[in-house]
Amino acid sequence: MNEFEVSCRGIVTALFEKCQDRAIRSHLRQLLQDNPDFQMGAMRYLRDLPKRSKVNQELLHLISGLIAEYPCDISDEPFTLGASLAKLSRHPDTNSSGVERRFELLLQLERSSLAQQLHGLVIQAENTQRTNNPVRIDFAKLLYDLHSWDRPEKWVQLSWSRDFWYAKPDEEETGSNDIPD
Repeated sequence: MNEFEVSCRGIVTALFEKCQDRAIRSHLRQLLQDNPDFQMGAMRYLRDLPKRSKVNQELLHLISGLIAEYPCDISDEPFTLGASLAKLSRHPDTNSSGVERRFELLLQLERSSLAQQLHGLVIQAENTQRTNNPVRIDFAKLLYDLHSWDRPEKWVQLSWSRDFWYAKPDEEETGSNDIPD
């Protein structure tokens, strides 16, 4: 794990701990609003996050709001959002074609346009929380991936695509690194 991945895990762990308090969660959800008046109340909860210097403010706000929406504890084994959405698309309480359409749209967007689509998908995943088969999201891996989203080689989008379309049911949370023959 490189230094930035460790930093992302530290930030997400701290945010998860903060989100155990319902009042703080409520404030952090305001970061998903595109309105500075709503966002100001959440700023005080971000000031003491560990090693956030390489994470730009926009990404920090997005991840903070998403974690507040659906606080998943951090996974020992990182997995991509593509793997989580593969599991979501196969969940009995979810419209699989809707998840796939949203995922395809997400892959085409620039990082600055991702917030609304990610928010909607996180809410869909959160709706599985009280079922026998909840869909978890690795927010540390998501933060790490979003940091590199706009790279011209699109390695993040390729990785997510591979994990979404090639996932077998037992691989969905860990993701796959191999493309099947």
